[in-house]
Amino acid sequence: MTKTTVTKDRRRAAEEIVNSVRLLQGVAQKQSREFVRQHKITGQQLGALRMVALSPGVSLGDLSERMFLHISSVSGIIDRLEKRGYVTRDRNGGDRRVVHLNVTEQGRRVIRRTPLAGMGLLIHTVHKLPDRQLRDILTGLKLILRVMKLDGGDARNG
Repeated sequence: MTKTTVTKDRRRAAEEIVNSVRLLQGVAQKQSREFVRQHKITGQQLGALRMVALSPGVSLGDLSERMFLHISSVSGIIDRLEKRGYVTRDRNGGDRRVVHLNVTEQGRRVIRRTPLAGMGLLIHTVHKLPDRQLRDILTGLKLILRVMKLDGGDARNG
């Protein structure tokens, strides 16, 4: 194999990776816009709602970590969900400063009737991958992040 072939192959592979990421991003954005139009709830709001449903009583801080978003962003998302009657903020236990989030029956109906789209669909799809492929993709993505020097930073600051 000549050096030129390796360079062309590497360039082609790099272009395919970048194009695949762009395609994933574009599809997620398009589906999210359509989803908001049809269901009157954003993908982030639905994602938060689903996470709270899976972890009843979760704190705002824990939800923030799970969503990889700053706590103030998650607080705003929860504010909007609470106004629509989809979640409640409960203070119970010894520390009254800690707020526990729970999904209401109305919130559960929203979850049941709305399909996965955008990032939610990507997350669902990733969970269906075989272990070996999941590890391979994770290894590749971590390498890209390390080379870009993004692996040690806080993704929630963006």
